[in-house]
Amino acid sequence: MRIIINADDFGMTRSINQAVVELAQIGSLTSTTAMVNMPYWKQVEMLLPFDDFGIGLHFNLTEGKPVCDSSLVPSLVDADGNFHAFSEFRSRCKKNKINKDEILTELKAQFELLYNFIGARLTHIDSHQGVHKYRPVSDVLIDFGSLYKNLGLRSPRHYFITNKNVVVRPTASQFSQFSFKRIFVEYYYNTYQKSLSKKFRMPAGELLDISLQKTKTFERLIDIRPTSNITIEIPCHPATSTNDLPPSKLTDKRVREYQILMSSDFIGALNKYQLINFSNL
Repeated sequence: MRIIINADDFGMTRSINQAVVELAQIGSLTSTTAMVNMPYWKQVEMLLPFDDFGIGLHFNLTEGKPVCDSSLVPSLVDADGNFHAFSEFRSRCKKNKINKDEILTELKAQFELLYNFIGARLTHIDSHQGVHKYRPVSDVLIDFGSLYKNLGLRSPRHYFITNKNVVVRPTASQFSQFSFKRIFVEYYYNTYQKSLSKKFRMPAGELLDISLQKTKTFERLIDIRPTSNITIEIPCHPATSTNDLPPSKLTDKRVREYQILMSSDFIGALNKYQLINFSNL
């Protein structure tokens, strides 16, 4: 069982960056993704000495300001030139109020800013708050993948650790374990996977505990039976402190994730798995 452990949100705060660097040093992470419109993203250079560590773009359309001039992406920003919050962005997507060409313009600007800074060390892309799972962003990624080849991309679909300590993907034959809504959503994501995998290198899916608690996912890694012939990504959001973090549903969990990833039990459990980054796919 091959595992990618990726820390999102690099560059947002110093405490996030510190956690990522420390965890990269001890081998609890295999990659990170940087938000290049955040104030501390250039600290990603601290990760360049780690030769086997993947560095990607955390494509952001829902926090802060765009990298390109806001006049070039009017459907993505509010009157002050800031990205719409996630809930508003998703609503505007559903109402066809987001311009695909503007998404591509901003995606290229963010990607090229990072690429010009770290070059060929740029291995993959994912997105802040998972916006690449939604149309029209997923449609734009297909066009983007034709322009920038051989990149990795986070899978939109999920695998779950069940109460029996096995890893499964929700299918129509598993109504006893998963709700109809979950099975339907994963079927929807699977169609995206098929389209996007033609343009990007992708793992089989994202791993979650069946409780949907990220900290529980890492704790369960210690106990589960590795599944052969599968490559899974586990995204995470560690930070050494919450003092410089804006309030969100993730804030209180970040330090706990950092503590688990630093623990000797977790580091020992990783010996059961083959740790890779997106360049190894």
